[in-house]
Parts: sequence; C-alpha cells; structure tokens
Amino acid sequence: SEFAVGDGTNLGFPDNAFELVHSSGILHLNSRYKDIVREMYRVTSKYVLCDFRLTQGPDVTGEMDVNLVGQERSAGVLPYVVLNIERQLEFLKGLDPAPAAIAVKGYAHAPSRLARINVEEIYMAFFLITKGSESKVIPTDMQMDLNA
Repeated sequence: SEFAVGDGTNLGFPDNAFELVHSSGILHLNSRYKDIVREMYRVTSKYVLCDFRLTQGPDVTGEMDVNLVGQERSAGVLPYVVLNIERQLEFLKGLDPAPAAIAVKGYAHAPSRLARINVEEIYMAFFLITKGSESKVIPTDMQMDLNA
C-alpha cells in the first residue's frame, strides 16, 4: 500500500481519480472541513462517504483535547465542530457538479467526553454523496434517517 500525508485540502490526485473517497472521524475536528470535502468530491468519480456532527440549532464550535495512548496529558487541542443540519445539506447540495443524491444515516448521541462544547446532544451522521454529472441535470434525492 502507498500512503500520502497532507492536510486534506490538496490531495495531489487528478479529478475523478477514485470511485470512492472516504473520511471518518476527522471532519468535525477540522475548521477547514469544507475545503476537505470539496477536495474529496473533486477526486471522486462516484461517491464520497464521510461523517459529521450535527445539530438542529446553530453551528457551534468547541474544543477537544487530543489524548494519545500512553500520555497522561493532552497532546493539544482541536476544534470540535457541530454543524446545523439544514446548512450542512445546503453546502453539500452546492458542490460542483451538483450531487445526484445525498443519503444520511445517523443517531443522536452526547458529544465526545473530551470535548468542551455547549451542546448536550448531537447527531453523529454519515453522508453518502453521489457525484452528479455536468452533462445532465439530476435532482438531488435526499434520504435522511437520523434516528437509526
């Protein structure tokens, strides 16, 4: 296998290089999540699968301690980003080309115990974004199940 290290905003692959681009457990810990999602979408020819932390209220950004195995102290602090469901869907629908479909599956849960944030319950949700085509207009078919 070959591994590349980067910040996620410039993956170094040509457009449509992969059928599936997947990110799990990191976008809610990065304030540049939109740039990362756009780059993931650019390099996929079919699907992006990624997760977010969501709320029905306004967007909220807190902090989360980074605790590495074997360390007694925090190794640093990351943002802990919780996004408004409707605004996040509008962002995803605005990807270029427009997605052909967006499916969401998730569940309600408390934020990470390592997070300092003023929200008691959030949705942990995975999004499967099907890439659209510039040559045809496909209405976005959104299926949302946040009570899994």
